Amino acid sequence: METEQLKMWLSSGKTVDDVFNLLRLDNVVIVYRFRDEILFETWVSYIDTFIKANPDKMDAIFSSLESRLMDKPFNNEAKKFPSMEITASKIQTDKIATYLADN
Repeated sequence: METEQLKMWLSSGKTVDDVFNLLRLDNVVIVYRFRDEILFETWVSYIDTFIKANPDKMDAIFSSLESRLMDKPFNNEAKKFPSMEITASKIQTDKIATYLADN
């Protein structure tokens, strides 16, 4: 069922941000701190599906992920998924480097 849902979102032109909001993950982060990992896993699956279908849109995807992963609890949760671990770690490293450069 999840695969069909991912295909439907992709064919209807949903962006990674659209699906994030559709799954109401912004509320999950604030209220539940990812106790409902099924929604997060669905979003990560959509990111993988979106990347495979749109490899030319990596900059937009990275920008979207960067804005989401600036939140520490979100970043820590993202690191649990192999497909997002490298991106989450890079954003965290860049954030630390920026912080050190500013201070």
